[in-house]
Amino acid sequence: MTSVRSLALAVYLAGGVSVPATAAAVAPTHFKQLLPSELQQGLTLAERKLLQCVEQGKEADFSSADASENDPQQWSRWGPERMIRGRLLCWLCTDRTVARYVSPKGICVRGAKIAGSIECEGAEVLYPLALRHFALPEGIILTRARAKTMDFSGSYVRGLWANWTVLEGDLVLSGATYLGELQLRSATIRGDLNCSGARFENPSGYILLAPGASITGNVDLRWLRGWGCESLMGANIQGNLLCM
Repeated sequence: MTSVRSLALAVYLAGGVSVPATAAAVAPTHFKQLLPSELQQGLTLAERKLLQCVEQGKEADFSSADASENDPQQWSRWGPERMIRGRLLCWLCTDRTVARYVSPKGICVRGAKIAGSIECEGAEVLYPLALRHFALPEGIILTRARAKTMDFSGSYVRGLWANWTVLEGDLVLSGATYLGELQLRSATIRGDLNCSGARFENPSGYILLAPGASITGNVDLRWLRGWGCESLMGANIQGNLLCM
């Protein structure tokens, strides 16, 4: 007998036919079949694991059993078993036909590295994204995007461009190592900006540039180690500015 799960996938892949609500709630057996053909090519083992974990509503954890191998600043030593393409992650976060199969709590990944940048400029990120103890050596572009909570705690991040972005939640960089400018010009954060315990480096310029930003919650800069300048000129912070 054909299962509801396989029937839902067959109807969806046929195209042009809406999936009944009862079947749509069931994730497809092979989530990777929803991938565009250009992303199916070269699908890595790490990406297969990511898709499986997203389907199951679990954190995709790529951490090594050897704690000494989990420092995101040593990302260049991590092998392909921990590599996820930025284009695939962006598709997973923004494609509405995929969103019906993703848990409302969003996507959570630990201990992986991104090949290329995550380019979601002008897009809508449909659910919370947590990339913890992660390596983003080419950064993430969220300019003019709409997103939920973004959590990069403990990660290595080389550039985050979120000018004129609207975040319906928190932006978390606690404990992260951040290189370059954190650009938040005229951004709206309807939650907290948490940079506590982070290390920011941009000796020749700004480490935090947020003129005209609107932040509903707190801005937490406690225990922040910074090499560079900070600018919150004209920013509207409705919560507390926490510094030491």
